[in-house]
Amino acid sequence: ERGERGGGLVEVGAGAGQTILDGEGAAAVVFLENNAAILGCTVRNGQVGIRSQNGFVGVFECAVSGTVREGIRVEGGSACLVDNDLACGAEATGVVCAGSNPFLNRNVIRNNKVGVRIQGPLVPVVQDNVFQSNETAVVVQDGSSVELTGNVFDGNGTAILGQELAAGNEIRAAMPEELLPAGGV
Repeated sequence: ERGERGGGLVEVGAGAGQTILDGEGAAAVVFLENNAAILGCTVRNGQVGIRSQNGFVGVFECAVSGTVREGIRVEGGSACLVDNDLACGAEATGVVCAGSNPFLNRNVIRNNKVGVRIQGPLVPVVQDNVFQSNETAVVVQDGSSVELTGNVFDGNGTAILGQELAAGNEIRAAMPEELLPAGGV
C-alpha cells in the first residue's frame, strides 16, 4: 500500500486537483483503516485508488482516476462516499462493495468498465448519483441486492445487471450541473 490512513485520522486536502496523491502503480494508493476519512484530494495511478477493509470510512469531494482495477474498494464494514468524481478507467470499476453496505450519494461515476459492483449479502444504498458513459453502470452479483434511488443513467452501455432498475431512477441525459459533484470536484 502506498499510504495508510489510520483509525480516527482525517486527511484533508486543499481540493481535488490541488492535493494529488499519485500511487505510481501501487497496489492501493490510499488504505483507510476504521474511522478514517479522506476529503478534497485527487487519488490516481494505482491498482486500486482507495481501499478499506472491515471498518467505517468516509471519502468526500475526491477525484479518483487512472486506476487499473478499482477506484474505491469497500471490503466488509461500511462507508460514506459522497460528492466524488470517479472516472477510473475503461477497464476499471468505479466502486466495489464487497460484503459491505456503503452509502453512495451525489457522486459522478463515469467512463469505467463498471460503475458500481455489488458483491455479498449486505445492501448498499446508492442515491442521487450520475452514472455516465460506463460500459455497465451497476452490476449486482452473488445473490446481492442494492437500493437504488434518484440516480441518473446517461449513455451507459447497460444500466444494470443482476437486478431490475427500481422506479425513481432515470435513464436520460445528465444536465451539466449534475456532472459536477456538490463538493465542486
